[in-house]
Amino acid sequence: MIEQLYNSYPTDYRLQDLLQTFSFSNPHIGFVLKVAGITFLMGYLEYMYSFALVLWEKSAPFPIWMHTFYFAHDSTGAIVFALAALANNNFWFFWSASGALMVWNLFEIFNLYKAITVERNEIWGHLYPNGQVTVGQAFWKVVVQIIMMIAIVNLFRVFMHDPYKLQLSNKRVNA
Repeated sequence: MIEQLYNSYPTDYRLQDLLQTFSFSNPHIGFVLKVAGITFLMGYLEYMYSFALVLWEKSAPFPIWMHTFYFAHDSTGAIVFALAALANNNFWFFWSASGALMVWNLFEIFNLYKAITVERNEIWGHLYPNGQVTVGQAFWKVVVQIIMMIAIVNLFRVFMHDPYKLQLSNKRVNA
């Protein structure tokens, strides 16, 4: 069953297919928007839960490397989708996705800020003899991780030949 699920996924998905799917001339656009909306809502609710844990329990449910990776992924995505909008007649979906990813970046900035100011000793204390990490030390650890994660995200795009971050299979997405 799992093999059938993954092998039945389209391998010839193109940018034009996405443009057509999210076009208001698509007779199924209502269904498409509902599915996309549910997906985004679930992601936003996940982050609301993360905020609650950080504020109430002083501990995030995700490790720091996930926050830095998501920040790198979402900031790259916001830029890529904005450029895709410009290259595709200001297509509304690309502008919307870019804006949504900017909101997610604000979520990550909040989580990274809390990691630096609240969770730093729990995250990095084991690296120091006295277990105490300064805000400055934590800040630079996050900056270095973000730089590394931006490089990783963009290496994925390069090696997958995926300029629009639409890679859905092991084949190149043709623009």
